[in-house]
Amino acid sequence: MGIADAIRDNYNVVAFQYMGDSVTYTPVTKEISAMSGQEVLTKGASTKLTVNFKRIEKKWWFDKLGKIEGGDAIMYIPYNSVVKEDDEIIFLGNTYRVMSVLSVTSTGNTVVFKKCNMFLVN
Repeated sequence: MGIADAIRDNYNVVAFQYMGDSVTYTPVTKEISAMSGQEVLTKGASTKLTVNFKRIEKKWWFDKLGKIEGGDAIMYIPYNSVVKEDDEIIFLGNTYRVMSVLSVTSTGNTVVFKKCNMFLVN
């Protein structure tokens, strides 16, 4: 086992086993309707996941076109998690939609954990 694997393993123990939060995860499949051209979301079976959830205040960035919403929460998930964009997360009674998943790497491009940017749905 190399140093990158040791970093990943230690992070995953601390972040998820000792400081983890339980969320309900529902995979969502996104398709575009051939009839209407509208986005159609289909939910799969829900399961429980242990993650590290960080509720943040609403963030906004400004660019040449105006104000851009940056997200309502950040969730850190294990490096081998199957969470993807458009999936649904329920945490403390609030429903979030995963908008992006970023792999965070260490030495040698070993994925240590993944970071999800999420928007509050309700």
